[in-house]
Parts: sequence; C-alpha cells; structure tokens
Amino acid sequence: MSRTAKKILYGLVWNGLALLVLVLVYLVWFRPSVSCTDGARNGGEEAVDCGGPCVSCELTNLELLNVFEEPRVFPLASGRAAIWGQVSNPNIQFGADSFSYEFVVRDRTGAVLERIPGVSRIYPFETRSLIAVSSEALARDVAEVELVTSDPAWRSARELPRPSLQVLSDFTTTVAGQSIRVSGSVRNQGGEHVQKVRIIAVLVDRTGTDLLPGQTVVSDLGGFRDLPFVVQLPADAVTALRLDPEATRVVAQAE
Repeated sequence: MSRTAKKILYGLVWNGLALLVLVLVYLVWFRPSVSCTDGARNGGEEAVDCGGPCVSCELTNLELLNVFEEPRVFPLASGRAAIWGQVSNPNIQFGADSFSYEFVVRDRTGAVLERIPGVSRIYPFETRSLIAVSSEALARDVAEVELVTSDPAWRSARELPRPSLQVLSDFTTTVAGQSIRVSGSVRNQGGEHVQKVRIIAVLVDRTGTDLLPGQTVVSDLGGFRDLPFVVQLPADAVTALRLDPEATRVVAQAE
C-alpha cells in the first residue's frame, strides 16, 4: 500500500474515532434527558408524559374538585358568622386522602375581612360539607365568601375506600336554654374501624329554610358498631321560635 493510501486510511480511522467520541459526549452530556414534562412519549411512558416512570395517566385526566355552590353565611348571636360550603368530587375512581381549602371572607367593597383555612378529605364521587366560624369578621359586614381548594392528594378508590356510615333516624332536636342540642347515634355498617367521624347537623325552620349548620366529631367507631353524638348549636329567642325540630337534617362524614 502506498504511503498516500496509508495516510488516507489513517485519516479516516482517526476521523471516525473523533466522530464517535463526539457522539458519546453529546449523548452523555448534552442530549436533553427523557423527562415527564418534555411533551414526548419516551422513556417507557404509556402516553405523552404519563404512565411508566411518570405519574399515572389516570391521574393526569382527573377532574378538579368543584365548589358545589357559593358558601352560605349564617349570623350567630355573638355577631360572628357561621359559614357552610360544599365541595364535590366528580371522579368516580379517585378520591383525595387530603386537600387544603380556604374560606375567603369579603365585605361589600371586595376587601378581604378574614381567611379561614382548613384541611379535609373527600372520597370518590362524594359531596362534602365544610363548616367554619369566623373569628374576626362580623356577619353584618360579610358580603360574599369564596371557597378555594388546592393540593389534593389523590388516591384510587381501592386505596381510599369510603366507609359506609348511617345516622340512625331516631335523633332528636331539643332547645335547652341558650343552645339547641341535636342528639343521636351514627352506625358503621362496614367492618373497618373509622378513626374519626364528623357529624353535620342543619337546623331548619317551619318554612323549610335552613337556619344554622353545626358540627361535632366523634372518634373510634368500630366495625358494625354504633356511637352516640351530640351537636350543640347556639340559639337566640328568634331561632328557637322559628325552629322545626322535626326538620333537622344530619349527615355523617368519615374523616
């Protein structure tokens, strides 16, 4: 082989090696890494940016929690406001083991009077009541309340089974001085222990209008067991006069 041919051959070999090194450097250091936010289906994903090593595709298609209706405000004898809002979960196969919420209380000018934060849980396809009492805002100054939800920790229905709770129908509503007591029992119709149960009671007047919501929490409800509860609500003379004890509504929510 001539000297010229050898030079050409060596040049091709060295150029090939140099190109290989450059390709390796690019692949290791400069090529964009596969990620769950690159807008492409790669890295074992089941669809674009979901499944496989990324978040479940089911989670990416979940609907947001909905505020069922604008929160309602009920004046208390103390001058403060009881606030009742409802959040619905439209997802049948997923619930939120926890989510954050906030009641934003505003006056007639739109200025924020108070923010009341909280944390709750919501099961698949559940509508959940949230009740708060203002510590700063007076009911007479409240023009509107906004309920905002955030940070749901989604779990599948299998991971977050909804307990089967029943408020027994023999509960009673009685006026005792400056308070109204709603007393009864809640039954766990399943075999799983429920750590906390929130009891929501809504007083109703003789025209069918809601007067006042209230709540209490009972703990350690064993499987196939009953547990007594008492919801105590403040009452003035007007509330006691308008109250229809037979129309009270009571629901139980597993916490």
